[in-house]
Amino acid sequence: MERPFDIQLEKLKVKLIKMCSLVDEQVEFTIRAVEENDIEIAKLVEERDERVDQ
Repeated sequence: MERPFDIQLEKLKVKLIKMCSLVDEQVEFTIRAVEENDIEIAKLVEERDERVDQ
């Protein structure tokens, strides 16, 4: 039987992994937007930023 602390810790780990994945994608899109001078990709990064903040 898991303790409440262990359950909360596991939930936090899952959230952290999801957040890191989103940030990684954001960095990749940002680099691509700069390299390609693509304003549409830059706008996508800006729109997705709210998801990371949540």
